[in-house]
Amino acid sequence: RDYELDHHVALALGGHPRNLRNLVLQRWEGDDGAKRKDVLEKRLQKLVCSRSLTLNAAQWAIYSDWRAAYKRYVAEN
Repeated sequence: RDYELDHHVALALGGHPRNLRNLVLQRWEGDDGAKRKDVLEKRLQKLVCSRSLTLNAAQWAIYSDWRAAYKRYVAEN
């Protein structure tokens, strides 16, 4: 109950729903938690839909270092 099976790249950003390389066990709470990452996922989806960010750039940002992406796309805005 303290964890969720999360997608590295969110489904809304084209992440594969069942590929094991796209799945990770993640805590719900905290600075590294799934709740915080969900905020980033929604922000990136909005940026992609508004054509302010390419889908490829959003996927790479969240996959390579989602914490840095959070600082760049959520915390500074």
